Amino acid sequence: MSQALPLGSAFVIAARRSALGRPGGLHRARRLEALTAPIIEAALKDAKVPADQVEEIVLGNTTAGGNPARVVALAAGLDERAAALTVDRQCASGLDAILLGIRAVALGETQIAVAGGAESVSTAPWRIAKPRTLFQTPRFISAEGGAEGDTSFAFPSIAACEVLARRRGISRSEQDMQTLMAYLKADKARDDRRFVGEIVALRGTGEEARDENGGIPEIHELAELEPLMPPDGTHTAGNSASPRDGAAMVVIVTPEVYASLGKPPALRL
Repeated sequence: MSQALPLGSAFVIAARRSALGRPGGLHRARRLEALTAPIIEAALKDAKVPADQVEEIVLGNTTAGGNPARVVALAAGLDERAAALTVDRQCASGLDAILLGIRAVALGETQIAVAGGAESVSTAPWRIAKPRTLFQTPRFISAEGGAEGDTSFAFPSIAACEVLARRRGISRSEQDMQTLMAYLKADKARDDRRFVGEIVALRGTGEEARDENGGIPEIHELAELEPLMPPDGTHTAGNSASPRDGAAMVVIVTPEVYASLGKPPALRL
């Protein structure tokens, strides 16, 4: 039986994000690196860590293809020798990226890491299915994973959520109410200026310092929406997550680096 490696501590000393934008909205012209690099720069400035001291970047991303972590690292001015890893675990990609960064620091593999998630749905490349013959017209791949016109892959993430809802006994009305409460809490946090210290306004305007949303729905409006998987599905366009453009990154350091920085406010893990 293999033995677990000794695990030390890791400190998250800075965290920044962009405002969230609708596809084709606030960040419609920003490629992934243009959206994410300023977030890394702001987080490193808060942490008082020079960019060339970062040894690793771990980025969660599901739409860009290739290794966007490397492109983002270069755009943010990180050293070319810094390791760059892209994680694609769909909706959990950003969280997993942060966990991987924490593990790398806690295991002593790296002293300083930046980690987080970013998506530019507005500028993500299109995907097409490879034609079976030279003369066949290529078919576009939908965002849900299936070729255009192919319903066998329709809403796979929603299908998984429906299975979980049935297993846990979570009703449609409970999901609608939870959605409404989330809207209300987010709106109050915005009014209380809770997000001011974390959002990086990329152009320095008030518009870019606020998340882009369509307002708070009424509970009866949520109840009237058709299910995404009829006839008895519980998930709708109102109570399900929707695609957004945005980026969020954290700075993670070892106890030694944390002490050298004067032990600023941090999350110890």
